[in-house]
Amino acid sequence: MHAASRAVLLVAFACIAACAGTVPAQNAGMAPAAAESVIEEPPGSDAELLNTFWKILALRGEPVSVAPGKREPHVILRSSDGRDSWSATVGCNSMSGALTVTGDRIEFKSGISTLMACPPPLDALEKALSQSLTASAQWRIEGSRLELLDDAGAQVLLCEAAYLE
Repeated sequence: MHAASRAVLLVAFACIAACAGTVPAQNAGMAPAAAESVIEEPPGSDAELLNTFWKILALRGEPVSVAPGKREPHVILRSSDGRDSWSATVGCNSMSGALTVTGDRIEFKSGISTLMACPPPLDALEKALSQSLTASAQWRIEGSRLELLDDAGAQVLLCEAAYLE
């Protein structure tokens, strides 16, 4: 699939994911509306930082999983019309903002967020995600894994790329 086609599909997928409420039980481990169409990047190639759906695997070294009936925790980093942005969720509220990427440096600028009351443990995970994005200063990709690091080089977020077929 061409990169431009993949980018268009990712934007469409992000819109669907942002509007979706809950995930059917049989698809609880996948993002809404794409449960059968998400595939992993082929081994041996590095994923692209931007225009990629990043499944959150860990926040500050703590594993993250999908809460029953909730959306898959993820971060989407976009580049469109010369502007970079991000959106993210751990399964409860959606948050987004502007993004600055210069070489291996990254800065997440806060923007908007929905304000639903999140039940435990999603409330704590959401706070950890927000703090991790704010603390992110560097990024590196190895294969299909994205690490966001703070200024000291400590991992604050670990993600894995997922693609649409």
